[in-house]
Amino acid sequence: MSNFGGALNSSANIYDFDSFGSSFQWADPYDGALRSDVFPLDVFPSEPMFSGGRLPGDCYCEDDDVPRGLCMAPSTSRAGEKTIRFSISETPPDVPTNPDFKLDNNTFVPHQWGSASDIINRLLDFFEMEVVGSVTKVSRAKFAAKVDVFDKGMMCSLKFRLYQQEDGQFVVEFQRRSGDSVAFHNVYKQAFLIFEPLLTCTETLVDDATLAEDRPGFSTAAEFTPLVDMLQMGHATELKAQAVACLANIAGNDFAAAAAMCSGNMFEHLKALLDFDSTNVAYPTACLLSSVLKCKEAQPLLSQFGLIPAIEAQIQAPQKCSLVKQQLMDGLLPI
Repeated sequence: MSNFGGALNSSANIYDFDSFGSSFQWADPYDGALRSDVFPLDVFPSEPMFSGGRLPGDCYCEDDDVPRGLCMAPSTSRAGEKTIRFSISETPPDVPTNPDFKLDNNTFVPHQWGSASDIINRLLDFFEMEVVGSVTKVSRAKFAAKVDVFDKGMMCSLKFRLYQQEDGQFVVEFQRRSGDSVAFHNVYKQAFLIFEPLLTCTETLVDDATLAEDRPGFSTAAEFTPLVDMLQMGHATELKAQAVACLANIAGNDFAAAAAMCSGNMFEHLKALLDFDSTNVAYPTACLLSSVLKCKEAQPLLSQFGLIPAIEAQIQAPQKCSLVKQQLMDGLLPI
């Protein structure tokens, strides 16, 4: 223990820090007590002073069904593969009575749905099998789930949660955590209509389909040069995500535009974008690749930029989420 300026007194079973030259103060962050001069080793009882591996004051003390302290890529369920499901015996928490608590505006009451488990299981089915997204976390105690979802190439992260009201009815609350707000509201509207198909969603949104006839086509690379320029903006990940999502939407809806994107400049960017592990960049990149690889103009550029080996490497990369990997594999099918 000489490296720490103290010595171990085996008979007293204590650490002596007198050699620091001044009274040593050690603060225990878990019980607020202040230990002075010495730190007894026997302050910890032989039996655990806490249960479940949690310390008093742990801000993550609520039970979750996902291990804490791990950084994991989102795991996307394919058709037939489901994450955790709730049983009919489980009930959600009550709406908090704290006067400062207020439910988010994106909230609805699912009328004519019998149990809370039916409601949340239907929502989990929706996010796993009916939209492009991945359920990243489920909490039984909170009756909540976190989801990464894409709508028209734009990504948002959201959380939905069930509460039980005083009158016995259940209420579903959606919260946008990050990402594109339009994508969030579009997905919220779809979820709302599952439970209330005859009602009008409270959010007033612009339907892109009504504007489709007014949109000009893209036939030359110069027409989407501003978007390509955004791909060069250093570490501005959000801007890159928006730009590549827009390009993926254009290429996915306009074959002539996808062919016009088959240039050395674009393919150089695509190879660099493949290295991004964040889903908000990686997924629209995979979608864009799926579109341009169908074009005959792309064939001579594939070997020039080594794109096929790069795609195959990303499919095998453990840090890439399954949503991205599946899209990349789909893109290779016509090759």
